[in-house]
Amino acid sequence: MNQLHGEIVLVTGGTGLLGQQYCQAIREINGFPVSLDIKYEQTATLKEDILEICCDITSESQVMFAINLIKENLP
Repeated sequence: MNQLHGEIVLVTGGTGLLGQQYCQAIREINGFPVSLDIKYEQTATLKEDILEICCDITSESQVMFAINLIKENLP
């Protein structure tokens, strides 16, 4: 089985059914999933080893803000 060895993996649309499944699969092979979605209520939350960030990926400023949050919350 492939292992991600702590690699950070961004999942867009993380609140959707597939997004949630991708995040779980990434965790199972030792990756660090970062779930991006505009549906999250809080700016950033670390939940069950998944960093959830409220982000509209069509907005460059929000994506840059998310990148900074990821850097601040690295495991």
